[in-house]
Amino acid sequence: REALNNAMKHSGATCIQLKLQIKKKTCCFSVTDNGKGINEKINKPGSNGLINMKKRMEDIEGCIEWLSLKRGTTVKYCLAV
Repeated sequence: REALNNAMKHSGATCIQLKLQIKKKTCCFSVTDNGKGINEKINKPGSNGLINMKKRMEDIEGCIEWLSLKRGTTVKYCLAV
């Protein structure tokens, strides 16, 4: 929900794609937008969204990654099932 909210609120995107892939024992969900992109190294003061997303995935032994595209961002969550 956080990645979708961020894409809608901050990216300036005109298109957002949600994708779910289940392969063998791994479930991956991604949110891709065609917006302005993000720099995960820069966090606004008082803003912990990216940190919280990473912590929540680590708590359930999953992983999250932010992929910068030519235009936009993909946030990919993966979890062993």
